[in-house]
Amino acid sequence: MFISVAGPDRPWARWIAQHLRRAGYEVEYDEWTWQAGTSFLARMDMALARADRIIAVITPAYLDRTSFGREEREAALQLAHERDGLLVPVIVAPTALPPLLARLSNIDLTGLSEEEAAARLLDRLAVRAPHLDERVPWPGATSTGSAQRRADRARQIPFPGSIPPIWNVPPRLPTFTDRVEVLHRIEVLSRQPVGRSGPGGSPAITVLRGLGGVGKTQVAVEYAWRHASEYTLVWWVNATQSALITEKIAALSSRLDLPESGILAKDAQAVLAMLARRPRWLLVYDNVENPRDLRPWLPGGAGDILITSRSPSWGDMATRIDVDVLPRTDSITLLRSRNAGSDVSSAADLARELGDLPLALEQASAYIERTEMGLSTYLNKFRSRRERMLRKGEDLAYGGNLHTAWSLSLERLEATEPAAVQLLQIVSVLAPDLIPLTLFEEASAILPEPLRSRVSGEDPGEDLDDIIAAIAGVS
Repeated sequence: MFISVAGPDRPWARWIAQHLRRAGYEVEYDEWTWQAGTSFLARMDMALARADRIIAVITPAYLDRTSFGREEREAALQLAHERDGLLVPVIVAPTALPPLLARLSNIDLTGLSEEEAAARLLDRLAVRAPHLDERVPWPGATSTGSAQRRADRARQIPFPGSIPPIWNVPPRLPTFTDRVEVLHRIEVLSRQPVGRSGPGGSPAITVLRGLGGVGKTQVAVEYAWRHASEYTLVWWVNATQSALITEKIAALSSRLDLPESGILAKDAQAVLAMLARRPRWLLVYDNVENPRDLRPWLPGGAGDILITSRSPSWGDMATRIDVDVLPRTDSITLLRSRNAGSDVSSAADLARELGDLPLALEQASAYIERTEMGLSTYLNKFRSRRERMLRKGEDLAYGGNLHTAWSLSLERLEATEPAAVQLLQIVSVLAPDLIPLTLFEEASAILPEPLRSRVSGEDPGEDLDDIIAAIAGVS
């Protein structure tokens, strides 16, 4: 059995594979059996060629022609033309099937409980297990790491789509553009077994670091929703104001049936102690400004902690994943998904002008939707009235617009490092190329205060490094 699946739907592939393997069948799909570094296309061709059946996990993401894995999907559909009964669509989310799939006998699991879905899957596949008493080996097993593989085999793969009883994650973005690599790296880090077993273990701590408006929060939201069924508790903490973290952690007391003392700090510590004894939990700290403020709120135990931050200074506290602007093709996909009928050329031009920054793309789309103007019309207005257009169009998912986000960052920087704001004002009128730092030392006499004093002191190079670090921490 070969399972063909889009990236966002891998939890379904795992769940289906679990039941097929228990029934004695060999199962193959990229995440379980393909080693890192191998050719995806070559392995896919080999797997499809030897498959007795191809299970296509059908969701809107699978049928999206712009989505990750389209080569696999199109190859599977081509083989379905050549061999009757080879392709079996398994529908796991409400989806309008294209004519080619609609004529095939499919298995619809939407709206079913886990027990009903498992029974229908095996019954419709006419599965007859030839080796029920034989342990099915973990795909791709080697002679090393046998203890971990036994633990993996014993672990019950949860039914996808379920939400844990303790959950407060914001709604996911309907137009989220698939950040395949970033999401996969978070998942890999969360599955590392080192120090993760039982009380006293260490959680997997991952920080998504990037510029303001680059989409860190939306990546964290998407990850939580995609992997919700793998956790018994997922708790989202808005960490913008560090003084309020205590209150937000203490709010978990009642959800965990802990006695409440009425003292926030005491209740919050009780929550952390409980988490250290409890498996399969996820804490998300969104928009942490200073890593030092978060250190007291990192519990031990076998859970996961996901952080979003603009600060680069995480050292050994967390594994850092840098979140960059979108690839141009994804920017085009996002703009066209929000603006029906728009052409690729106009979307590409606007994406280039906006620097592929997700917040700017969403803000532009929101304004275009409200005014019903075309992408090319918006682009012309933006080029001639850039500052005014940055104030228009508030995207609800990001909670504001680019002008507001930038203004808030400048206000924070002005309060802590006014020389950094002056440096930004100067470089904003220079060409978009590398700027030698010696330029500011050599021209210190004509710089405004306090920047002049900072770059003409005993160690101007060190002071400039500090100023740039301050900019990086709020940008």
